Amino acid sequence: MHTTTFDIPTSNFTGEPAVVADRIDVVEATIRVLKRLDYHAATHDEVAAELGVTLDAVTRHFPSWDGLVIATMERWMSGRQAGIWDVALVRGAVPFLRELVKVNLDEPALTRLQLAILCAASNPSHPGHSYIRQQYVTLFGYVQHALGLDITAGREPATMQPARGAEQLLAIYEGLQVQAMMRDFDLLEAFDRAATRLRHSWAEEYTAPDLGWIL
Repeated sequence: MHTTTFDIPTSNFTGEPAVVADRIDVVEATIRVLKRLDYHAATHDEVAAELGVTLDAVTRHFPSWDGLVIATMERWMSGRQAGIWDVALVRGAVPFLRELVKVNLDEPALTRLQLAILCAASNPSHPGHSYIRQQYVTLFGYVQHALGLDITAGREPATMQPARGAEQLLAIYEGLQVQAMMRDFDLLEAFDRAATRLRHSWAEEYTAPDLGWIL
């Protein structure tokens, strides 16, 4: 299976086997907590209560709440998404993102956490800013790379620029997820419809925007 940086655990999952096992227990407990509570509302205390251990048993491994949340999101994502990364290489970028949509529909709490962390970590002063930004840039690059392979394989037209296509596909993927949190509609159907329209447009020669209709 193709390995991406999303599959690589954080440094908190290295060390003595017993210590690693304890850290995994903490993270798994945090996943359960975050299925009930927003990450802004949850604390180390809820995680300790979920595990039935002392607060120190949690904070000795993850003294920073932000660090624990990011480690939790990473393990949560890799566990749910581990089997779909090769979809991009075998079937294409659009099927890959469609599979991510399906995973996120099954894990709404994970989707909420991802979006909340992205918003919070977009601030350069956030302790996880560099890490989360690099993870996002890696995802973008993965989709861009997959689109380049799509062109080579004849799945997408050569008139599409992979960098621009990745911008557009991720805009659809992320934007529809935000909408789905605020109103009721079939997210997967909406993704299929929008992606189909987008792919049809890729077959056309690019025309520079005419801003006359806006300005």
